[in-house]
Amino acid sequence: MRAAVDNFSILLARRMKAAVDDDITNAFKHGVTSAYTELRGTENKVEIDTADKELVRSLQGEPHFSRSYNNYQDGLRESLQRTISIGIADGQSISQIVSEMGKSANLQTYKLVRLARTEINNIYNEGRLRGYLKGEKELKRQFKYRLIVMQDRRTCRAHLELASRIPGNGLILGDLIQLQQEIGNRHGLSLKGHSLLHPNQRTVLVRA
Repeated sequence: MRAAVDNFSILLARRMKAAVDDDITNAFKHGVTSAYTELRGTENKVEIDTADKELVRSLQGEPHFSRSYNNYQDGLRESLQRTISIGIADGQSISQIVSEMGKSANLQTYKLVRLARTEINNIYNEGRLRGYLKGEKELKRQFKYRLIVMQDRRTCRAHLELASRIPGNGLILGDLIQLQQEIGNRHGLSLKGHSLLHPNQRTVLVRA
């Protein structure tokens, strides 16, 4: 039984990873397209090139993603094994145990999906950054941008500072990234060459 639960946990974790990876790719492409067409118009089509695809792969492979999947797999396995043990000890029928296993699996999956939703927002912004850069390169001019920062009790100090320091008329991309690097370093965060300070933020990159 333990081996069967282990195998099931591995299989479900792999399927969830594949599904989230697809969502990440789609979110990135949507981000690129939405930003690019803001600058170039809907009649112009943007190409997702090799550099874009490599960036998506690097984002999918970042450590916090790997930890999330490993935690999901481990949590699912432990939860299912505990559910089975309790069911047997309580004298539950097979159908009752299977029903409780389904509830346990749904709970663990919900935790992963909730995390993935935030990650996908990050990827979407990465796509928007790429789309704006592509549009600027083709038009041979720079525009100004800002980050709309969700401000509530969950907003970190770095983003509260960031929101207060971006002028109303925005900044060119280079200056916006430099400002984030400055604030990120002061708060112990690393930009890693991407568009945002850290993956657990709720912001949107927009043209000013």
